[in-house]
Amino acid sequence: MPDLTTLIQPAEVIPTDWNALLVGRVELPGVGPALVTVRGELVLDITAEVGPTMSDLLDRDDPAHEVREATGEQSWPLAELLTATLSRDHERPHVISPVDLAALKAQA
Repeated sequence: MPDLTTLIQPAEVIPTDWNALLVGRVELPGVGPALVTVRGELVLDITAEVGPTMSDLLDRDDPAHEVREATGEQSWPLAELLTATLSRDHERPHVISPVDLAALKAQA
């Protein structure tokens, strides 16, 4: 089986419209999940500005505006996050489900 980390490039997994507003979550080892947005080739941690969960973001009056205005505490190259995610390297920041499953379980 080929090594997926060398076959998949960031431009192949995100929309070709670089103006798209993308949000998700990244697991930070030793810290926990962070809410993030994609800006070009960078992924920015916007947790401190909009809240720790996708639900926190979506509960705001204008979530899109909040994401666009967030400056981020830290950032990572998208390619590095994809490599860590595809190689299942949980010692480095990696992409996780954008949905907080604990919130879903509480609703069930």
